Amino acid sequence: MSKHYSQRFINQAVSNSQRATQFRQARDKAIAIMASVNDGNDPQVEKSQKRKEQTVADLAQRYMEEHVHVHCKPSTAKGYQYNLDKRIFPQLGDLRVSEVTRKDIANFHHTFRYVPYEANRCLEMLSKMFNLAEMWGLRPDGTNPRRHIKKYPEKKRERYLS
Repeated sequence: MSKHYSQRFINQAVSNSQRATQFRQARDKAIAIMASVNDGNDPQVEKSQKRKEQTVADLAQRYMEEHVHVHCKPSTAKGYQYNLDKRIFPQLGDLRVSEVTRKDIANFHHTFRYVPYEANRCLEMLSKMFNLAEMWGLRPDGTNPRRHIKKYPEKKRERYLS
């Protein structure tokens, strides 16, 4: 039984020269895929591996279970869960752990610039999560996307003893 792979390329609003260029690119890509298949590689294996890869939401759940509940107070864990549910999951939860870039984290941090304290707390949570992802083998070492992103300045709060 042989495997058949096909690639479909349709674009209605392009000129003939663009269509020819796009056709050449599509043909070159198809030739590369066929060469890979002839070498014994299966393109579907790569797709299925990507689908099985953990998302940021999965990483956060593991982070909470294996790190936060073990090393932090219950009140801290409650605050972390709030930040995950209300801030991190809506923007980053569906992304694959290996596909998160520094730009994604910077955009996330910038979104919460109006609440700098919470933005910085979320940034540090993400930093720890991605450090643990490296330790757990979900990302290559030294690829934490939080690196080189500056925190917002925080004003020291004046406390009074009563």
